[in-house]
Amino acid sequence: MLSAPFKGASLNNITQTYHPAHKALDIVSYSRPFINGYGTPLGAPEDVEIVLIRGDAYTPDDTSDETNGFGVFMKGLETGFTHLFWHTQVILPVRMGDKVKRGQIVAFMGNSGEVYSSGIYVPLDDRTTPPFPGTHLHWELFDENYRIGGAKRFLNPLDHVDWSIQPTYTSADHLKALAVVVGKAAGLLTKT
Repeated sequence: MLSAPFKGASLNNITQTYHPAHKALDIVSYSRPFINGYGTPLGAPEDVEIVLIRGDAYTPDDTSDETNGFGVFMKGLETGFTHLFWHTQVILPVRMGDKVKRGQIVAFMGNSGEVYSSGIYVPLDDRTTPPFPGTHLHWELFDENYRIGGAKRFLNPLDHVDWSIQPTYTSADHLKALAVVVGKAAGLLTKT
């Protein structure tokens, strides 16, 4: 079984379920101190390898990438499934090829990409200041035969997750992930 994607996640956090028009779960966080969940650490749902990152390309004063969205593709080392965590913050605490243990941090919840709240599109300008409307995790799950760029055979995460299995990262792990993000951001800023 897969782990919950963040501490405190349960069925009560799901704002949109898996259905033919939305082949994913949308999940919000009510945890404090994160404003509307913005910045909530997201943990690997099983032991994974990072196979693709959409992000780590921050350019000050340019929101085009923010409009497209950021996320991370992970290949499950236990199930063979491919996971996509989408709408993350721009800089991720992992790199391509990293192997990450179940429950360790792979991203931070954000509101990048096309974001809707209660079925209404949230304009980018409205998302960039507290309370950061539209913040949530969009979790897509693909079968063990999926290859990036290939035909998608979606699976319903609800059929595979055990909400009682919570992420295991510690405060020290959280600080380490934040340090990686800050280091990457500093490196990106010096390139501009």
